[in-house]
Parts: sequence; C-alpha cells; structure tokens
Amino acid sequence: MAFLAKSGRVPAWAAALSLWALPAAAQVAPVSPGAPAAPAAPQAASNGAEAARARLQAAAPSARFTRGLATGLKLTLAGETPTARAQAFVAQFGEVFALPAGSVLVARDAKGRSVRFEQQHDGLAVRNAGVTFAFDAEGRLSGYTDEAKRFVSVLPATLDEGAALRVARTTLGLPESGPVPAVRRTLMAQGEVAAVVFEIDLLVAPPMDVRRVLVDAAAGRVIGQEAMVRK
Repeated sequence: MAFLAKSGRVPAWAAALSLWALPAAAQVAPVSPGAPAAPAAPQAASNGAEAARARLQAAAPSARFTRGLATGLKLTLAGETPTARAQAFVAQFGEVFALPAGSVLVARDAKGRSVRFEQQHDGLAVRNAGVTFAFDAEGRLSGYTDEAKRFVSVLPATLDEGAALRVARTTLGLPESGPVPAVRRTLMAQGEVAAVVFEIDLLVAPPMDVRRVLVDAAAGRVIGQEAMVRK
C-alpha cells in the first residue's frame, strides 16, 4: 500500500521533543560502546566550500549569495535535461555546499525547470535536507536553494527496526500483533548532530486514519507523527 504525506516537514512541536533534548555532553561528543560515531571534517569542508565559491563566482560574475540562497547565476552547464545540468553543477561545484564526509546529493524530483536533490548520508536520506536548483527559460542555472545539513556526528542508535515498531505501536495504543508495516531508516539533523529516525506507517483507525510515526533511535521514543492519505 502506498501513502502520500500531507506535509513533508516535522512539526515544530516535534522538533522541541526530539532527540536534541539530550545532555549537552552527548551532543558534543556522542559515545557508543564499541561503535563510536565517526566525526566529519568540518574545517576541511569549509575550506573546500570557500574555494568552490570562488570558482563559482569567477564562472558566474553576476551571482549573488545570501544565507542558503544563490541567485543571478546565469550559468550554462552540460546536459540535455535540468536534472543532467544540475548533476553537472554538483560535479563541478558541489564542494560549495560543504557537505559532511559521507553525504552526497541525489536527484529526486524534477518539476518543470526546478530540480530537487536529496541529501543522503552513508546511504540514508536526511529528512528535509537537500538542494533545489532552478533554471531559466534558456536552460541556464539561475540559482539554487541550499537546505543541506552540515552535522559533525551521528548519535549511536539504541533501537533496531523491531524495537522501534514496538515503541511506535505502544505510543499509539495499538496491539503488538498485526501486519508488519514497512520501516524506513532515515536521519534527522539539527546543528552539529544527527540521529537515525525510523519512519513507520501505521493504520490507526481503518480505513483512512494512517499515521507516519517518527521514532528517534538514539533517544528511544516517538518524536512526531504525520497524517497520511492513501494514494
């Protein structure tokens, strides 16, 4: 069964209750017995971003940069489609986004002259993170919106998929038995830390009340719910 989220973002109240409500020491230097989280290299990424920004400015003198937004690029790139041209930009100037080591940008949605690239880290999608590229009528890259996450470390998970499903069912007051839903492993990031978050679609009240439950694998609890509709 396929579902379509009404909203792709975690509500503000969920963020307030999320994994970030951990001791400050755990956020700065998370420790996992036998499996410590590997830190990224923020200084190297920053240096690479500055060099890439200089090259981009030289290639597109009319470009203007503000926090998370680039406009006026008017940049001609190789490729027959907006997605191919955006991929060419990432290959040539991708360091400008200062992604943490292990993160890449993967093409996801193309609508007209706009292309959305999702940030993935070690194979996991980073929720609400990525870059959207916009092209003009002549096929030139006119600008981009940068919503990439630049975290330093990933908190160690304390739950596996089975335990996360039990937590989700218990929180919603559902019986432990029943059809086993798909469980998607993602990352959620804020500031310098990220944590694994399981997305679990549960049928709460047949036939239409379906919730996507977000379970924080580091804190071991539900941090949010998203209403779903059947597709």
